[in-house]
Amino acid sequence: MIVGNPPSAFPDQTKTASALNGLDHLLTVKPFPTKIALLAGYAIPPKFMYESAHVPILFGQGTRDPVPFAQDAEAVVSQPQGSQLVDERQFVWSLARRLGLPLDIGGTKLDTDDIPDGETIFDLVTAGGQVLLDDVRQHPHGVILPQKAGCGSGAERRFGTIRRYAR
Repeated sequence: MIVGNPPSAFPDQTKTASALNGLDHLLTVKPFPTKIALLAGYAIPPKFMYESAHVPILFGQGTRDPVPFAQDAEAVVSQPQGSQLVDERQFVWSLARRLGLPLDIGGTKLDTDDIPDGETIFDLVTAGGQVLLDDVRQHPHGVILPQKAGCGSGAERRFGTIRRYAR
């Protein structure tokens, strides 16, 4: 489990914790001892935001910040020497590879023999957005984007539009 904290988020916390305790294996990627991390057999420490490159794609962005801002941010600090921090993208790729599972981002199948770099993953995640990530990269300190006519609020206004796939 990489995102979320079900023992705290679900209404019946006792029942949720009991169900999670019944799993054969529970692994989580968490930087702090959250309830899910304390229940997990393995808690993998991730790099923090400033220790790895990132493209902020926030859910509900329009409700908190009505300005359509985008940035492709590089890591600004090195991970502490001797630490066992893991980049979440590397972790997911490595786990899928060891389990023999295919990886797919937005319809693009990833080669499990060669780990993609962060730039490739960001390009795939933001594909189909209103602005190309290559255009955003031309502004290292970020850019306020013009809002396009007919765009809704929140994620629909951002460069990294959240794509909904048919099930």
